[in-house]
Amino acid sequence: MTSLTARAVAALAFVALTLAGCSAAPAPQPSASAMSIEEAGEFYLDTVCPTNAVGRDLAQAYSAQDVEAFTAAAAVARDEYKESAARFGSEEVAWPAEIEPDIIILRDASIAIAASYETLSQVTSLDEADQVQFPSSDDSAGAAGRIRDVLGLTSDAAESCG
Repeated sequence: MTSLTARAVAALAFVALTLAGCSAAPAPQPSASAMSIEEAGEFYLDTVCPTNAVGRDLAQAYSAQDVEAFTAAAAVARDEYKESAARFGSEEVAWPAEIEPDIIILRDASIAIAASYETLSQVTSLDEADQVQFPSSDDSAGAAGRIRDVLGLTSDAAESCG
């Protein structure tokens, strides 16, 4: 676990970019049968891309020393990570079998990150924000890389999200 400092905010933005990549195409609707690799790639990008922008917004608010903007951005980040966790864990989505274990890692990481953002959304100072703990991203970063490899997605998440 690390304290949220200016360097940690940058690291969180990096984690969001590591997990993500965006597509302009609408996401496929999940079906009862396992998604194809292409469908899974599109659904994956649609699931993780929203976390990219919120990481940038949070870092900008922190750099500007704007507590109100920071807590608002943290609340948006919390909601985006909750949504990602729900999509990763949905029983209506059948991921290709070879990435299912890594999808569970990302679901669990998203739940943990959302909890940290919940705490950040309630701080009254950036000094208080510096004390908030975030889970390690080692497992989720590895899982995201393996998923992108299997789905044929670029390793440059920023490029994928545009």
